[in-house]
Amino acid sequence: MPRLRLFLSADIVGSTALKQSPFAQSKVDQRASWFSKIQGFYFEAHRAFRKEFDDHRASSVDDALVGPDPELWKTIGDEVLFIKELSDHRQLIYTLRCWMRAVDSMRSFIKKGNSRLDVKCTAWIAGFPFRNSEVAVESGASPSSSGSGDWFLESGKILNRIYAKEPDVDAIVDYIGPSIDIGFRLSQFSSSRKFIISVDIAYILAIANPGQMVKDPVFAVYYDQSDILKGVLGGLRYPVFWLDLSPSDSLDRYEDTLTGLAAVDRDRLREYCNGFYDEYTAYTFPPFIVSKTEQQIRDKPPWYESDHSILVRNFTVEKNEEQNTGNLEPGEAEAEAITISELSPQDIADLENLLVDLLKGGSADIN
Repeated sequence: MPRLRLFLSADIVGSTALKQSPFAQSKVDQRASWFSKIQGFYFEAHRAFRKEFDDHRASSVDDALVGPDPELWKTIGDEVLFIKELSDHRQLIYTLRCWMRAVDSMRSFIKKGNSRLDVKCTAWIAGFPFRNSEVAVESGASPSSSGSGDWFLESGKILNRIYAKEPDVDAIVDYIGPSIDIGFRLSQFSSSRKFIISVDIAYILAIANPGQMVKDPVFAVYYDQSDILKGVLGGLRYPVFWLDLSPSDSLDRYEDTLTGLAAVDRDRLREYCNGFYDEYTAYTFPPFIVSKTEQQIRDKPPWYESDHSILVRNFTVEKNEEQNTGNLEPGEAEAEAITISELSPQDIADLENLLVDLLKGGSADIN
């Protein structure tokens, strides 16, 4: 089953300078100077986001606006990352609102005792199983070994057990792919003020109901032109959109009155995003959600169903089934060959991207 996931990153601003300060006189002072600050940041980020989302769940009258709980994905140095599966596009807006409130708590914590520290954020969306893949590895003391050597299939078996909610699954799941790369590349543009968001998030904010969903001014989207992200989109330029995290009475806002900085018009933003997807169709496509409640972003790319069926077949085939291909009736192998040969250039490009992911050890979620 296709899945759309939201990724959220919070990173400490100024932590490198803090860690590179002169040696403390004692190990206790050294721990107090930066270690406890970063460790505490992990706990505070998790606690604050969890609390805000729990409050949202408790106050929501519609389960479609909530969906699965966000989860801690990983920590990388001074950065903490969360993931949230979206089963309705409206969940994006509410989750972002919970996140930005949590960032206020993170910021208050990190600034205690050191006003030079701050928090910066990035958010992006990734669709699975195409363009991005899940990687599952057993984490138990004695992981099983099938000896098949087909790690794509073996990883898929673990994922199937996870999605079936089997109680004895002990595995680590990670996420790889172009959208993940884009998210990490975009983080270079984030700052304590600029909450950088991917074009997919900007697109959903542009098409969401303005009266009910994005009337909060925190969802005003700003644009910093476009830039080349290393290794992304074949070297083509990617738009840099952001949400404003600065207080309404900050000096930044006063400067905006001098520079004329203004949020982009929602209609123009929607037109831009549609043009982006049309122009870069070889690399990306509009996000979509398959669920009973989703009404706004439901359309899959025209090639998706045929490519997905091929992926499912390759994902579930067993070795003995591969060996039985010689027993096909006359014409069956030819029919299969005709099906493959009729793939469009876009289909072939997508399969090539899939193969690259597999060579990197990736997998795909076809549940």
